Amino acid sequence: MVMFGMEQLFAHHRSITARQLQTANPMLACAMGHCEEILNFHHQAPLVR
Repeated sequence: MVMFGMEQLFAHHRSITARQLQTANPMLACAMGHCEEILNFHHQAPLVR
């Protein structure tokens, strides 16, 4: 599993959000709505395999 640096991750998030706003894709908007929750969850409780 590749681990992104936080700066890279947030830059990636911003680029996706910008595209989502331009395209107004409902499914992508839904996915981006969960992105912050997912990031917060994994930051608080790192995935253990």
